[in-house]
Amino acid sequence: MISHVSAVAVLLAGDLSTMPVTSSKPSEDDVREFHLRAQRILHALSALNKPIYFVPGNHDAPSLFNATEPHAGLRGVYNVHGRAVALAPDLVLLGWGGSSDALEGGAVVWPGHPYTEPVVADGLSRLLRHARRAYGSASMLLMSHCGPAGVSTTASTTLDNGVCAPGVRARTIHSGSPALRGVLANEHAQQRIVLALHGHTHAATGQARLGRVPVANVGSLTASGAFALIVLQRIHTAAPVDSPPQRSWRISSIEQIELRGCFDVDSDARTEPFIDGGWLSQGPLPLLVAVALVLWSLLLIADMCARCWRGDASRQYACLQSRLSFSD
Repeated sequence: MISHVSAVAVLLAGDLSTMPVTSSKPSEDDVREFHLRAQRILHALSALNKPIYFVPGNHDAPSLFNATEPHAGLRGVYNVHGRAVALAPDLVLLGWGGSSDALEGGAVVWPGHPYTEPVVADGLSRLLRHARRAYGSASMLLMSHCGPAGVSTTASTTLDNGVCAPGVRARTIHSGSPALRGVLANEHAQQRIVLALHGHTHAATGQARLGRVPVANVGSLTASGAFALIVLQRIHTAAPVDSPPQRSWRISSIEQIELRGCFDVDSDARTEPFIDGGWLSQGPLPLLVAVALVLWSLLLIADMCARCWRGDASRQYACLQSRLSFSD
């Protein structure tokens, strides 16, 4: 199914593995094991022959946060945590991994990992300043593992951490980052960020807005077979003198897809493979892949030329077909 979609890039918003989050330091064996699990997932996805960009989640090995090189040891696979990547002319991808404390009634129910909120605020602010210096007025697509606080896509109302348990939680669990919210509320971010994409909160798949910025949580591929197809359109807007810079890209559409619904979870029905084309078997997923394949975000930017916002409709821009480049 997915292999038949024409796309420019695949974006993964973390939790490639399921490493437990504990207060104690993980053993070297655990770090090595969960790092290898993530590598196996990335290697499988590299068979799509599309650029793969990812950020580590709170259940990924510390080695993915400390990577000194942008590549993941695989051709066409890039770790963009704390980095900026040029996806197309005037379109930049910013990445940030990890999670914040999840609160229920003011009490922490899931601890954030691996950063505190002051560290997140400082790191994101530095990243935006770097992108602004390096790319000027380019539009920005922000991919984080944890979404911003105070929006519906980071609020869990289900009785468990899944999406299918019937009933409503008496007190909502809020798992968003206040630091990320503060950064997104910045005037420059409101002007330049065309989408804030995240995962982490299993039960809050959907879309919201934080001020002007669209926010999307595309869900969990293992929990409900969820991912999204996102189409970006390039626009040209003449900005008045002395006015803030205008965005040169916009979200044309976000199609959120679930390959498996709640009523399929307890059934014995055999489902179709998530991705065909040879790298996944036609039968049930192997147990290792089923556990490790927590791909919070499978973002497929459609391989199409966007028409000019104003002007002849036949005039097309080949920007998305240009060669992707990477910048530290």
